Amino acid sequence: MSNNVLYAIVGQTATGKSDRAIEIARSFGTEVVSADSMQVYRGLEFLTFPPSQEEMKEVRHHFISFISPREEFNVARYLDLARPVVESLWKEGRPVVVVGGTGLYVKVLMEGLFPFAGEDPELRRSLLVRDRGELYRELCRVDPVAGQKIHPNDLRRIVRALEVYYSTGRPISYWWQRREGGIGRLAKEIVFTVHLAPREVLYRRIRARLDRLSEEDVERFKEISSQGLSKTARKVLGVEEMEAVLRGEMDLETAKDRLAHRTYQYARRQAIWFRKHMREMSSWPNAKVQLVEIIK
Repeated sequence: MSNNVLYAIVGQTATGKSDRAIEIARSFGTEVVSADSMQVYRGLEFLTFPPSQEEMKEVRHHFISFISPREEFNVARYLDLARPVVESLWKEGRPVVVVGGTGLYVKVLMEGLFPFAGEDPELRRSLLVRDRGELYRELCRVDPVAGQKIHPNDLRRIVRALEVYYSTGRPISYWWQRREGGIGRLAKEIVFTVHLAPREVLYRRIRARLDRLSEEDVERFKEISSQGLSKTARKVLGVEEMEAVLRGEMDLETAKDRLAHRTYQYARRQAIWFRKHMREMSSWPNAKVQLVEIIK
């Protein structure tokens, strides 16, 4: 087996990615690198559904339940932490198994980040008050490449691209070509396995997970949230619903229904993201991409 092999198990939530990652890691005697922005938080496992303690004792997992929900976490910090783990495993001659549904984490781990400040809150505020169509036309004028890649309705990315252009004097597409820190180009072989599921199967699997939520979990959340939650921890699916239950605005069963719907919508966005980026993955000379449809 050649060194610097990477298996990336990605795709929608509740489609068995973790089980597959553990199976591969077990067969090669290696470890799992999580790429899940929600599972990083310790104490919120009843909402994020990581592998069991028994599974993680058998196969070591990185970046699961490893920081307090009071801490902020972002993709730049993830890259700083994950890259040394990947390089260490490769140095030992072991393949790496990356698993998760946070597409941005996977993309940045593979491709890196582009290095510039480009942060100008005042400029950003001045752009946000302008008409979206006008901003998009301006983006297409100053950066046609970005204009082709960014959807005309994606205000956040349009504004970000213009902020970069006016802050640095160069279009964001210029910086896209100068990403640093990614491990994709260091790999001899990358095998992407993309897990997707039909609507009925996906919803049933999501609902089966959420049926495990109990009043004890609500009390557990009450204790954790009383100590404060970071802005990024608040993005964990289920935090809104747990807070609503604690305020008496809905009962637990209603919260489960609402959370099932929101999780399903999130999974649909994951499918769109990974289907789009499968084309990019397929173009890499060292990559193979396979689609796995979960049918039960």
